[in-house]
Amino acid sequence: FPRGREPCVPVDNRQRAPPAGKQEALTESTLHTARKLIALRRDQPALSRGAFKVLDAKDGQFSFERTAGAERIWCTFNFTSQQQTRAVPPGPSQLLWSAETVQTGGKLVIEPFGAALVKLS
Repeated sequence: FPRGREPCVPVDNRQRAPPAGKQEALTESTLHTARKLIALRRDQPALSRGAFKVLDAKDGQFSFERTAGAERIWCTFNFTSQQQTRAVPPGPSQLLWSAETVQTGGKLVIEPFGAALVKLS
């Protein structure tokens, strides 16, 4: 094992995350994203203790629903290198969190490797 400060295998500079202290100042940092998702999970019963149902898992797309009582949250992910459009399930909806995703009308436009969490009820 290496004893120095450098890893034993090369690491691309794009993969080096800044230390937490530097991430505090960056609102779109991994640290802030993790905090947002932790708070969202804490505040939404369906995410913290709800039932889990896979809705779609094919061609680089993955979506599932979490439910607790009347609360339903639809989670959808684009694991492809192409932009994808997904229809939001019918009924009232609220975009709770997204990464590289835009909601337009009853659809989500999800950029490559993007994701969205949508409250359905």
